[in-house]
Amino acid sequence: MSTRATIGMKLPDNTIQAIFCHFDGYPEGVGATLCQAYTDPAKVKALIELGALSCLGEELEPAPGRPHTLAKPQENVTLAYHRDNHEPLDPGQNYATLDDYARDAPNFYDAEYLYFFEDGNWRFITARGQCEWTAVKDVLEEQN
Repeated sequence: MSTRATIGMKLPDNTIQAIFCHFDGYPEGVGATLCQAYTDPAKVKALIELGALSCLGEELEPAPGRPHTLAKPQENVTLAYHRDNHEPLDPGQNYATLDDYARDAPNFYDAEYLYFFEDGNWRFITARGQCEWTAVKDVLEEQN
């Protein structure tokens, strides 16, 4: 089974761009990786530009000269369907507001968790039940 998620960020025009991530969408998976490895806005933007992901790794780009595919991934490297499996680019969805993202993304992506990057911090909500955006780092600290 997979735990699906979306990963979104606020764009300069104040809309939200979000992509799909197929595996490990729970806070201890995707959430922890986002908090540890994706705190620079330029890196988050580069992640979003990859489009739909199979899984999120701490490294955005594979090491050159070595294979990196869904069948043979490099360790701790993000797997993107377009880049790494040569599928058509799925650039995600654009939402006018954070409320639109929270309301519409779970149905569009069948996602259980929605992540949102703004001002250097990651927040999330669950697709069904949790109404308030929560800082991922707070949830991770509570679990440790």
